[in-house]
Amino acid sequence: MNPLVLAGAGYVVWMVYYESRVREEAWKIARDMKRKYGKPILNAGTDNRFFNIKWARGDVNCDILPRTGVQNFTLCNINRLSQFGTKEFSCVVASHILEHKGVDPAKALAEMRRVANSVVVVAPSRYHVPAWLVPSHDRSFAKTLYVFEDGRPAPDMVWSAFER
Repeated sequence: MNPLVLAGAGYVVWMVYYESRVREEAWKIARDMKRKYGKPILNAGTDNRFFNIKWARGDVNCDILPRTGVQNFTLCNINRLSQFGTKEFSCVVASHILEHKGVDPAKALAEMRRVANSVVVVAPSRYHVPAWLVPSHDRSFAKTLYVFEDGRPAPDMVWSAFER
């Protein structure tokens, strides 16, 4: 078999495994925050159609697009979460949201930090090749997992725009 095909297949398998581990870690952190603050979890962005996996694990699940079959679902725009009160949630989990066109990462982070005591962001790193291929993506990030919590210094969240 062609070594390039094997290398490509190996990369895909590794990325699927890595992504699932990062998401599991994000949800572990979110559950810890829920225990700490005693408030619900907001899941911002509820669906990953590429792997056909539902990530609707939040007490409240929201997305900019309507999602059928998702419990406790509400429409929302991550840039303006006006339907939610200040510090209404223990944690917001935003998995693969900030890299999309139309999302202002600074504004979205400010809104998520307003509505929750903590925010867990999962984002594609600049080394995540499949993210480059998605037409709705226009940026990548220096790291894959970021955690923001009230009273702690914010991590340095560096992103870069894709050159298309």
